Amino acid sequence: MRIRILTTCALVLSLCATGLRADDALPPAWQLGPALEAYDNHDGPKMTGEHLRRCEQLDYDGRRVEKIMNERKGAFAAVGRRLDRIDADLDRRRATLDNRDGPAVDAFNRVVAEQQQLVDEFNARLPAFNEAVHEYNELVDRFNEDCVGRAYMQREWWELRMQRDR
Repeated sequence: MRIRILTTCALVLSLCATGLRADDALPPAWQLGPALEAYDNHDGPKMTGEHLRRCEQLDYDGRRVEKIMNERKGAFAAVGRRLDRIDADLDRRRATLDNRDGPAVDAFNRVVAEQQQLVDEFNARLPAFNEAVHEYNELVDRFNEDCVGRAYMQREWWELRMQRDR
């Protein structure tokens, strides 16, 4: 029973971590504000030069960290599915386990040991995942604060993107 509780606690910790804003995506560039052909027709805040470069960098960094975070999240999901199968196996075995049958108890304990290895693997991955969630959330906050709702010249944004892709 102790191992099952550890598994549940580890999964709950992961869900808490992902519940922050890990599923939120950075807004695409067109949500920053109007992509303008000319500034003449816009009264609101604008981005040019270094400000636009910083926002493009935040957008790029956010997408990079989001990819890392989602890869780690996928690894958790795979371990979680394996743990679910082992939990179901242990439940079936427990229902009919004869505690006086040494080989049956040994077989049950091998499955419990496998489950514990998966819990350990899950818990070992958790700090790196939480770090990626934290970094992603910081980037989203900075992007939202500095960039969202500001107009920019679409041509300038794509020039920055093309420079990065070279």
